[in-house]
This record gives sequence, C-alpha cells and structure tokens, in this order.
Amino acid sequence: MCTLSCIRSGAAWILTHNRDEALARGPADVPAWHAWGPDEVFFARDPQGGGSWMGATQNRWAFLLNGGGRKHAHRPPYRISRGRVPLEVVSAPSIEDWYKEFNPQGVEPFTLVVLDGSELIECVWDAEHWTMRQVEAPLVRASWTLYDSDWQLERRRWFSEWLMEVPEPSPEAVWNFHRSSHTDQIDKDLMVDRGFLKTVALSQFVVGPRGWSHRYLDTLSGREIQGGGS
Repeated sequence: MCTLSCIRSGAAWILTHNRDEALARGPADVPAWHAWGPDEVFFARDPQGGGSWMGATQNRWAFLLNGGGRKHAHRPPYRISRGRVPLEVVSAPSIEDWYKEFNPQGVEPFTLVVLDGSELIECVWDAEHWTMRQVEAPLVRASWTLYDSDWQLERRRWFSEWLMEVPEPSPEAVWNFHRSSHTDQIDKDLMVDRGFLKTVALSQFVVGPRGWSHRYLDTLSGREIQGGGS
C-alpha cells in the first residue's frame, strides 16, 4: 500500500497509487461497487480481510498507506484490519464526525489520504497519536514499512522535479510517471521489485467538475479496466 501522489491539474484532481505487496498475499479483485453497511463503496477487495487500500463514493475518495510517519514493529493480533479504514471514511456522513468517532487503538499504524469534495485531508495513526489535518497538493506519500525517510524524500524529489517540467500533467502523464523507473535500485523504485514483493497494481481516480473516473491495472496479469464513477 505503497506510493501515492495527489495532484491538482487545472480543474481536476488526480490521485494515483502504486500498490506494493508480497506475492504470497494473492491478487485483489478488480475494483467494483460493493455493499458496505447501508451504503455502496467502490473498491478493490483484498483477499485477506475483505478490506482494501482504496475506496470511493460519489463525493469522497481515499487511499491507505502502511505506517504513520515512521517505521513500526508489527505486533499482531490487531483489533480490526486497516483495510476497513478507507471504506469506513468514504461512506461516513462526514469525515469530521468519522475522525472523532473512530477508535484507532488496536489498529496497526497507517496514513490515510482523503479527497473530501475539494479538500485534501490526511489522517495519521502512529500507535500513539491520532491526527487529522488539511494538506495541499501536490502531495506524495509512501509506505513507512517499505521505505525509510531517505526514500520518502527521494520520491518527493522525483515528483517535484517532474512537475517543474510538466506543471499541469494529464492523468495519462501521471499514470505513466507511476509506471516509470526513477532509480537503478529496483528494490526502491516506484515499480518496485524485491522478488517476493512487487508493485502488483496501479489505481487512479480522476475527479473533476463533471464527475469522476477510475483506472486500474493488475501489473502481474496485465489486466486493465477503466470507467466512470457511477
């Protein structure tokens, strides 16, 4: 759950995510609308736990990343899977009420980035502190369980330098950036490859004044889907 960029290009928001996962976990289902409580949420269902690293409704879009601002020790069992978090936040009546009511105790640390209407919100749980703040685009975040502070900064540098050359990129340009190589260290690249762990999927939400669309690629099978948000 692993590198995310959030860019405002013209009137559109472009949220693009590389999912880096152990191959032993098995592939997720392709994104689709699923019942979630009394609501329907658009997400790719993970084979373990039934949650996801992404979720969307008609006015809220979210991506989840492992770790909350620092590397942490994995100490199961946990009360609930983090994969429930993006589904709960996008289906909540308001993100403010959800934040106040959500109890992160017993949940493995995470970073949650949410586009709520036209506001970009970041919620972080680091096993000690539970915070929510509004953030500005362009924004780049990565999994703290896979990338240390040096490689977090390196990812931000890649995007910053690229955006200086392409200040208002198209969704296709951002997608291609996420699929490109930016270092000769393939175990740290955007399209990571550590043998047992690889970038297994790319996801993108494009949100504009006339609605939203999605794009999804299973990088292992090559299966790709695109469509509108409704």
